[in-house]
Amino acid sequence: MQFSENWIDRRGCALHIRPVQQDDAAALEALIHSLSYDDRRWRFHCATNGVSRATLQRMVCIDAQSSAAFVVAEVRDDAQQLLADARWVVDDSHTTAEFGLFVHPAWRRRRLGERCMRTLCLEAARRGLQEMHGYVCAENSAMLALMDHCGFDRQRNRHDARLVDVRLQLSPSELLRSSATQPAATS
Repeated sequence: MQFSENWIDRRGCALHIRPVQQDDAAALEALIHSLSYDDRRWRFHCATNGVSRATLQRMVCIDAQSSAAFVVAEVRDDAQQLLADARWVVDDSHTTAEFGLFVHPAWRRRRLGERCMRTLCLEAARRGLQEMHGYVCAENSAMLALMDHCGFDRQRNRHDARLVDVRLQLSPSELLRSSATQPAATS
């Protein structure tokens, strides 16, 4: 079973991180459209005005054997607005996962990215993976700062100077210790 957590943030908002669901397609599309042109380029590594219906379907109908995908939602009056999307897919080594992450612009610098990365790493370690990695656009200073904060090592991509490779060795005992130091969640 994949991780799910409820909590109240510093501003009193009820938030929920949970696995993505098939009926999240429209809300995920709205979240993607909330991103700036640069945000979408940084997340998808290409110029895009949005995503196709087929891409949305792939994003909500994941292969649970080789990937994990989570969303963060604000819960208000039994309705949810998606605020972040975080996911990983196992690479050909079957020991490493590549992640992707984006957060609604109005919700940045509220520790959602950090919580998403912790959740991704915990789920990957729980499934026996040894490393999390990703490719960050070199000009995306906010994401690089988040990676530094989360303990990822980084180096320039040797094939494309516009990218920075980020990597984190997953250690279940360290991840469990780090999750124990996080603020208590509500169920």
